[in-house]
Amino acid sequence: MSWEDRDYSEPVGQFQRRWTVNWIFIAASIGVFVLAMLWQHVLFRTSSAGPLFMAHVALHPTDVVLRFHDWQLVTHLFLDYGPLSLLFNMLALYWFGNDLEELAGRKSYCLLFFGGGLVSAFTFVVLGFLIWPGQAFTGPSGAIAAMMVAAALTWPNRQVILFFVPVKLKFVVLVWIGLDVYSTVTQLGVASLAHLSGAAWGLAYWKLRHRVADAFAGMDQRAAIRQERRQRNAADARELQIDRILRKISESGLGSLTAEERAALDAESRRKASR
Repeated sequence: MSWEDRDYSEPVGQFQRRWTVNWIFIAASIGVFVLAMLWQHVLFRTSSAGPLFMAHVALHPTDVVLRFHDWQLVTHLFLDYGPLSLLFNMLALYWFGNDLEELAGRKSYCLLFFGGGLVSAFTFVVLGFLIWPGQAFTGPSGAIAAMMVAAALTWPNRQVILFFVPVKLKFVVLVWIGLDVYSTVTQLGVASLAHLSGAAWGLAYWKLRHRVADAFAGMDQRAAIRQERRQRNAADARELQIDRILRKISESGLGSLTAEERAALDAESRRKASR
C-alpha cells in the first residue's frame, strides 16, 4: 500500500477540512502577528516593555545557546516580521499545505512542517551564534521551504500564477532555491542557509514518505491494540465486580450493598440498556 493509498490520506469531510492542522497553523500565525503589532504599537508603544514580545518570541541564537530560551525554536515559526512576509507565507500554506495534509495525513504533515522549521532553526542558531550572533530569525520560512519542496516533488507540473504568468511549481521552487544558494555563496546569508536546510528536510521527507507513512500506520495500529486491550481489561474488571455484587445480594440481600456497590450496579445496568 502506497503513501497516497492509505485510508487516512483520503479527503476529509467538510467540517473536518475546516479544522485541519494547516488551518490551525494559519490562524496561529495571523493571531501572533496581530498580537505582536498590538503589543508593540498600541499597548506598549511608549513603554520599555514594547520590545519584549519580539525579544522572547523571535529566534535569537545567543538567547538559545547562553540563556536556554529553547521555546524560541518553535515560537518563531508563528511570528512573521512584516505584513508582506505574513501574506506570502500564509498564501503558500493555503495553496499547498491543505493538499499536503490531506494527502499525507495530519501526523505526517506535522512532521514535515515542524521538522523543516526545527532543522532551519537549529541551522540558524549554530551559524548565527558563530557568525552573526546579533541577528534574529522570525517566520515559518524554513517550514515553508520544506513544504514547497515536498509539494513540487509531488505535483511538479502544477501551475502557479506568478506575477500574472502561469509557471510550473517545480520551476518556482528551483528559482527560489537558486536565489537562496546565491545569497548564501555571495553574502554568507545565514537566513538563506537556514532556508536551504529546511528545503533539504523537505527533500528527505519526500524520499522517505512511504517509510514515514508505514511508521505512523504501525503506531496507530499499536495504539488501537493497546486501547482494545485496556477496554477488554476494564470490561473484565467490571464483570468481576458485578459478579461479586450479585453474590453479595444473593447471600445477604440488597440492603447489604454499599453506596459504591449500588452505583456500580446502576452504572452497569445503564451501560447494558444503552447498547
